Amino acid sequence: MKKSVSLHSIIHPIATFFSRYHVVFFSIIVIGCLSTALVLLMQTLNISASETGYAAKNNYTSFDQATIKDINTLKKSSEQSSEFAMPAGRTNPFFE
Repeated sequence: MKKSVSLHSIIHPIATFFSRYHVVFFSIIVIGCLSTALVLLMQTLNISASETGYAAKNNYTSFDQATIKDINTLKKSSEQSSEFAMPAGRTNPFFE
């Protein structure tokens, strides 16, 4: 007698296997992708760190003497400042 092979008899064991271990397969794929990304990132950092012939440019700036003079005239926070007075003709909205 001939045995008939149905599609259900072939697919059912495979579907059962994947439905039982789908979490394991997903975890392996995620861990593999993360490790691949980590290795590629490390290679990129190593290549950029070992580049030869790179010379950093130092940009020395000079300040305007007027700016330095203005900064030196500022008072320190520990110094007492003179009494604050409102300009004439204005009223203080916070005064009762």
